[in-house]
Amino acid sequence: VPNVSTLNYVTGEAATNLATIELGADRRVCVVSSVQTNVIVDVFAVMTAPPGSPVERLSFGAPTWPAFDPEATDYVVECAAGTGSSNVTMSIDLLPFTTASISVAGGPVRDVGTGAVTVPMRADDLLTLSTTREELGVAQDFHFRCVPDDFPRLDVVRPGQPSPGWYVTTSGFVSPNPVRNGPYLIILDHYGAPVWYKRTPSPMMDLKRLSDGRLAFTPSYGPFGVVPNQGYWLTNLQGNPTIKHQTAGGLLTDHHDYVELNAATNSRAQVSYPIRTDGTLPFGSPDDTYSDGVIQEIDGDGNELWRWKMHEHFDPASSTFPQNFESTPGFDGTGWDVFHINAVDRDEVDGDYVVTVRHMDGVFRVNREADADHDAGDVEWTLGTPEAHNPRTPGPAESVPRLTIVGDPFDGPKRPHDARLNGDVLTMFDNRANTGQQSRAVAYQIDADKGTATMLWQIPNNAPFTGDTLGSVQQTGDSVLVNWGAGLQPLVEEFTPDGERLVAIGLPFGGNSYRTVKYPPTDFDVGDLRSTAGGSVTPPS
Repeated sequence: VPNVSTLNYVTGEAATNLATIELGADRRVCVVSSVQTNVIVDVFAVMTAPPGSPVERLSFGAPTWPAFDPEATDYVVECAAGTGSSNVTMSIDLLPFTTASISVAGGPVRDVGTGAVTVPMRADDLLTLSTTREELGVAQDFHFRCVPDDFPRLDVVRPGQPSPGWYVTTSGFVSPNPVRNGPYLIILDHYGAPVWYKRTPSPMMDLKRLSDGRLAFTPSYGPFGVVPNQGYWLTNLQGNPTIKHQTAGGLLTDHHDYVELNAATNSRAQVSYPIRTDGTLPFGSPDDTYSDGVIQEIDGDGNELWRWKMHEHFDPASSTFPQNFESTPGFDGTGWDVFHINAVDRDEVDGDYVVTVRHMDGVFRVNREADADHDAGDVEWTLGTPEAHNPRTPGPAESVPRLTIVGDPFDGPKRPHDARLNGDVLTMFDNRANTGQQSRAVAYQIDADKGTATMLWQIPNNAPFTGDTLGSVQQTGDSVLVNWGAGLQPLVEEFTPDGERLVAIGLPFGGNSYRTVKYPPTDFDVGDLRSTAGGSVTPPS
């Protein structure tokens, strides 16, 4: 019996009070009185577990996320530092007529009931809580991954209901706090739970799924993006074996994008930034060098199939945002990054490329195969790039339309990233660095015949300033996924096309990712992800 009263009363008078109490395990309430009296109990509010939940309460003695949802099956528990086993305390209140059991890392099954349970777990271990609610005939398993102490802690908010799918991204890139944002490849479900991850030896970027199920990604090669003897890594969910894909013919591999051509033959398109000395630039010194932008198609044996050079079509002297990388490895002496290709998208129908050039504030389309209107390699149209001498060959500039931008209050992008063309809809992340304006996701409808790009929608970031760099935008059938790049949080948000937020995933300790891609539910098997999660990627030999 409690030592204090809920209600005090005197003979002949009525007294009332409010008491919020918990039902007993048998669903009953016990009323105790010091003397005989009449009691009227009005139940006017009941706190219940979420509909469909087999438990009334479930918590761990360590940070756990995302927030519990009966429909969600996967969660994270942050383990203690070190590689040894540590005790994790799980507190559980089962609903009446519910039974439960646990197993760790596929080990022995142990029955548990209401109360605190101590569970020895190592980093990467998976605890499975199996519940059965007998009265409803409902069984549900919940999975709790014990992540290492440097795994990025994610702050997940879900005001809406994003469609099922897998968010694929990386951590540790541009991180101010490596203690809580180590380098990992990560696959999250649409509740924000990391169902799969692998540690990498250094920060990686541009993680993507290939059509045969392998993953492609690349180490970060610094602000310029090119380091000798490096390339993209390709591996499976086990993280082994890992192979390296490089550009061919002496070109150094750039880290900004990788386009699969044929997974069966390992053919692909990649980017390079070769250094040139043949230009006269209106900035810097007369003998300064500059970086070209090259798209190269390569077969599975490492042979060049096709090469497209940006300097042959665009004048480096008309760069709108040239950046000097004097002290960056890869330049001999003083060098300028005048184009900065940071995304290459390929039309699967005709093989044309849509190219994003950050330092020319624009996007353009390259004709891959000769047709009635264009030779192979011709620039078909440009959006946002400066008028001066762009394209400068072949023929007069007016032969290649510079699309008129319609309905855009900013009149086009500044420092864009990740332009993607789906039919006639072009999406991009408009970083707008050094403008003092908000970064945004934006979409245009392209009408090449009329020479127009009409803005369809834009989703600005809530911060009253721009990010620094990075970022991506992906429009699915019913949503828009935005990675806000460096300097902005949350890291990733998904919206309806009219800007209603569905989910936000942030990094409270800071940090960024280069690009985030959402894949349909069928592209990964959840059982395969759980069984292969944890551990490290084996570097290519």
